[in-house]
Amino acid sequence: MIEKKDIRLTADEADALLDILDQVVVSLDQIGSRQASGEDPRREWLQEYFTTGGATRRLALARGIVLEAFYRVHTEDELEAKWDSSSVTYWNDAEH
Repeated sequence: MIEKKDIRLTADEADALLDILDQVVVSLDQIGSRQASGEDPRREWLQEYFTTGGATRRLALARGIVLEAFYRVHTEDELEAKWDSSSVTYWNDAEH
């Protein structure tokens, strides 16, 4: 277990992270509303957003911002130990 330390974001990092999260959250809300209303039921709204709408790229950018902040206060070995010993669960198509 790694020592608890404060992770700080610069104002620019926090602004970029908020922009990215706002884009993704609002977009997912809009997609959910369209699907719930039955608008164009054959259209794969969510798949489209993640494959061509930029969601994956935006989330990767957000992850990079947070990782950069972690690397400023933790060593790579500390972070590897944290993520190796935690219960990080990734999607696995065999489970679904």
